[in-house]
Amino acid sequence: MKKLLVVLAVIALLPVPSAKAASILVTGSDANWVSFTFGGTAYRDVGGGSIDVSTLDGAELPWLYCVDLTHLLSLGTSYPNTLVRDDGFVNGAQVNHAAQVAWLLDTYASQAAGSPTKEAALQALIWTAIYGSSFTFSSSNGSYQQYIEWTPAEFGSGDVSKYLWLTPDSACSPTAASHCYQGLVTYQPVPDAGATALLLGAALAGLAAFRRRR
Repeated sequence: MKKLLVVLAVIALLPVPSAKAASILVTGSDANWVSFTFGGTAYRDVGGGSIDVSTLDGAELPWLYCVDLTHLLSLGTSYPNTLVRDDGFVNGAQVNHAAQVAWLLDTYASQAAGSPTKEAALQALIWTAIYGSSFTFSSSNGSYQQYIEWTPAEFGSGDVSKYLWLTPDSACSPTAASHCYQGLVTYQPVPDAGATALLLGAALAGLAAFRRRR
């Protein structure tokens, strides 16, 4: 029994996928304002990522982008029932081409952070990856040239699980539309490999000592 408990302790030290409800998302008060056509309708001066400075469970987020143009979100607002996943799902559905979105974030998110022009261009690229020809970024945007410069000949494929995919209200469903807000994506910190290895080593050492005592 003691041996089993030690093994379970070792397993508990390993990283696990993030998927929890009731996280508290607080959206920042700053966004980038862009114009585009979506589904045949023209939209002017619509807010998009990065939404700064946002927090999740009190931790400041380096950036926050929209992956859902079919719902709205308010700036400077608390969403205390946010569902957090690491599999590319928001509002109960898989984000179209989530792996392409992950690739865009891998490629551009770090260098875009803090630059409104680059953040707006990246947001437009994310929408382009998700919605394809249904989305057209307006050439009137000040970030249009950056958008063109970054638009790849072919989108790559990234690791979806590297990022946190947020549903601002976990009660969102087709029959509870009033609970549906804009789906979002942000950075998922990578576990400290050194610390994890140290803890795992300590647990294994404890298991070895237990065996020697027997």
